Amino acid sequence: MITSLQQMQELHRLKQIMEGNYERVDMTALEQHFLLFSTYNTKKALVVNLPKLYTLEGDEVTHLREAFAGLGLSSKELPAAIDIAGEFEYDTEKEVLIFLAPTQFQADHYSTLRTYLNPLVEQIYSEGIGLLRDFTKHEAVVGIVEATRGDVNIREIPLFPERFKRGPYQLKVELDTPTKTITKFKDLGSRLNVYTTKAQESMLDRTLIEETTRKAVELRKILGSLSRYEQPEKTTFAVATNSCVVRSTQHTLFYLYAEEQKRNMVIYFGDDPFAKGKRPDGLEVYAADGQQQTLAALVQAGLYNPSVAVLQQRISDLQQLYDNARRGMKQQSEEGVQFEVLLTELQNVQDTISPIVNPDMQRKYMEKVNPELLEFMVCPSHEDGVLYELLPRLSWNKTIRGYHHTLRFMRKFQEAEIPEQRDLLRRVIANVILDTNQNNDINVWLYQNHKQFCFNEGIYFDVKE
Repeated sequence: MITSLQQMQELHRLKQIMEGNYERVDMTALEQHFLLFSTYNTKKALVVNLPKLYTLEGDEVTHLREAFAGLGLSSKELPAAIDIAGEFEYDTEKEVLIFLAPTQFQADHYSTLRTYLNPLVEQIYSEGIGLLRDFTKHEAVVGIVEATRGDVNIREIPLFPERFKRGPYQLKVELDTPTKTITKFKDLGSRLNVYTTKAQESMLDRTLIEETTRKAVELRKILGSLSRYEQPEKTTFAVATNSCVVRSTQHTLFYLYAEEQKRNMVIYFGDDPFAKGKRPDGLEVYAADGQQQTLAALVQAGLYNPSVAVLQQRISDLQQLYDNARRGMKQQSEEGVQFEVLLTELQNVQDTISPIVNPDMQRKYMEKVNPELLEFMVCPSHEDGVLYELLPRLSWNKTIRGYHHTLRFMRKFQEAEIPEQRDLLRRVIANVILDTNQNNDINVWLYQNHKQFCFNEGIYFDVKE
């Protein structure tokens, strides 16, 4: 339970951040300067890491169509390939898993946001490989992922805030085929076990014999020889996780759990899911656009750590961009002032934290740093794909934040007139100055759907198969 003293300490810490003794960098002006300097930027390319997908063959086309119908996705256009867990587009309504063959494991994720499912997907391929091997021969194996915190579905936390309790989250899925073949096979196995344990009684039960025979014949029509199949050890898979993502048409929510400090946090993009109701006790809610508090709070919670190596690389990248711009300009421009202030501030931080060996002391020093500069000097504290996905989405740079709000950017681009589309692309390419700024989901989408338009605007793709 958070005490009044802890609340006062947190308010004091935020006050220190807001009133830090650093020299202010005009971030709005700096973003405009990136746009100006992009004229002299030689790296006008969007990096495209094309995901390796599983290509449908033979009866798998029919199996996928049946899976769509079973999952309520019958209106979807049938794709030619799916990813490691069955995704093929940026869907937001359900987190479904579709498996057509065990070798699907060799595919990548279609969307990088779905990497939060990795612990669950890995468990299925590890502990349920026999189930996939047997039952994908005749049908797809499918399931809908449920993300929970305690006894509350993550999607329903805004509806039932009083039921929220602190702790890690859980991802759970029950796998079956669209026609419930796995459930029927397990039921048949249970019936046959009765004959083993109660042989004499069972042989005299004519109804039981007839019902068991009927079920066996039905399954044999679907599966062929039943002796080739093993009884699944488990069909329900569940894992604990410190991070998960909820996507909808209104918002994208990143739920995080800082294990060491036992803090639950959610960062929302788009609409505030708790705007019209009570916020849960024990769940810290942060706006993605709240650059003054959000990333600083995540650093303080231990989810991101300061890194001298990261800071050195950022200084080098920015210095190179600035030098290229100055070489292209005929005379010194006022637009370079904010760049100089930024580089000076970053260099000062590097000089200060480089001799500090203790990570806790480095993190403590970060509380005095301009919070809008934190993105240039931190990295995830542990190997969690969600933390890597989240960091560029918290950039002080408005264009980068919009570019990483994937679904909203796609809709905005599709609904825009050509001049606005041109301006969107121009701003993106001007502000994507660091490798970590790249949004592969958007880059792949632009490459696959708007490649010629981008080429016409002088934007190229660095494609990596």
